[in-house]
Amino acid sequence: MKKKYNNVILLIALGLIAIIYILRHNFLITTYTYAIVIAAISIAVTLIAFIFKVTRQKDKVLFGIKSFVMLYISIWTLFYSYCYVQKSTNVQTAIVPINGYYTRRTDGVLFTFQDKHFDRKAFIPNYSDSLIDKYVIKLELVEVISNVYYINKLHVIPKN
Repeated sequence: MKKKYNNVILLIALGLIAIIYILRHNFLITTYTYAIVIAAISIAVTLIAFIFKVTRQKDKVLFGIKSFVMLYISIWTLFYSYCYVQKSTNVQTAIVPINGYYTRRTDGVLFTFQDKHFDRKAFIPNYSDSLIDKYVIKLELVEVISNVYYINKLHVIPKN
């Protein structure tokens, strides 16, 4: 019975990680505050579970690690889901320079937005060395909450 329970928990965790991975590419988060708050909440809830002795298991450390990881990925899933639902139609346009690019397996660009570095998948028009000099990235963003932007569209366009 315990092995089935662990398998179900593992499947749920993998599903949540997949959701986070998919949703994360649609957002630009320009502050570490959200990650710190989510980690702090996860640690606090895990410590409260220890204080109130939620578990009578022999291996409490493993239980604490599992609890923290499940809480952390669950809260990130809720955060991204909330942001995805709350996106509005107020689109802002930002033009940012290309810092670099990659073409292995998929095309992608590296850029800086509000002093934070990002990389996202994007169609690159040609693979010349002058791509960085001749093209820029046009971002169409929706600010969902403070310092969290939903990427409505991302285009690599020629410089004017």
